[in-house]
Amino acid sequence: EEYLATTGVIQPTKALFDSDTFKNMPYSDVFKQQLEEGHIVYYGANSTAVQAALETWIKAVMLQDTTPEAAYEGLKKSVQELIDEQ
Repeated sequence: EEYLATTGVIQPTKALFDSDTFKNMPYSDVFKQQLEEGHIVYYGANSTAVQAALETWIKAVMLQDTTPEAAYEGLKKSVQELIDEQ
């Protein structure tokens, strides 16, 4: 609660959204609404590479007749390789 009050930056969880602390913060309803309308932003050491791998395998399904199951397995392998590189 102190962190939320001091920074105003949160990692939202259902428990936080349901809390009286969040509900009593100014404009919390606006924040929650905008969060629901926003898009996911990935962050981390390999986030760009993971996003690229995801895009590659989605395109493989859509444009190259790759089965979703094969794409899923390929994505898992690609991401595991990124993890193993660290």
